[in-house]
Amino acid sequence: MIFLGSNSAISIWAEVCERARIPVTGIIDSDYYGNTESICGIPVIDREENLGNYKKKLGTSSSKIWTNSFFVATNWDPSRRDDVTERNNEKRERLKALLEQFPDIPLKNIIDPLAVVPKDVELGGGNYIGAGTVIEPGAKIGKHTQIWYQCIVGHDVEIGEDCVLNRRATIWGANMGNHSYISLGSTYGGNYEDSYIGNNVFIHPGIAVAGRPIEDGETVTIREQLKNRRRTQVIGGYDTEAISK
Repeated sequence: MIFLGSNSAISIWAEVCERARIPVTGIIDSDYYGNTESICGIPVIDREENLGNYKKKLGTSSSKIWTNSFFVATNWDPSRRDDVTERNNEKRERLKALLEQFPDIPLKNIIDPLAVVPKDVELGGGNYIGAGTVIEPGAKIGKHTQIWYQCIVGHDVEIGEDCVLNRRATIWGANMGNHSYISLGSTYGGNYEDSYIGNNVFIHPGIAVAGRPIEDGETVTIREQLKNRRRTQVIGGYDTEAISK
């Protein structure tokens, strides 16, 4: 497997790969190639523009095959707090777009051996599932989604592409769109009927939402000073709009 891009979490993923017996070939990252030999002991082997070179003819074969699988090793931050965050977000989008140029490219799921993932769970490529996470039967997860430590994904829940469930986040009874983020310790409990989390949603840390739909582009926060945002409660409280239905 090759990491495409890098960030501070790469040492975590590298150790999970070691425990899961996933051989790591190196890192492809134009920001570091030529001026850094390795990151966290992993060799930096090439620039991103050379990605296509990793599809080769082997032996006497007349067709080319990919000689590695790939994992986008950058994070994204929905808060867009500063210039560094903005550059990191833009880099991740660029790397995903690069992969889209190669529809047949193999994407690797990194699953910690200490996670519980039943056989019938459907996983797209390029996902990370951390230690202590439990994904219940019938769940479906798209591509490039990160589910960190001790998260719970309820049965039959569908999560889209490029989402993040941060540490101890929980979702059940609802589907989740693309590029949405459930922060540290937050919970979404749906009713398996008209509950959902849309696309480009940001749920702040330590919040519990009980059933109400969260629309595309919505930020869920307890900070009342953020105008034009819906207010909900911290864990232990209830979203009164949802329970009044």
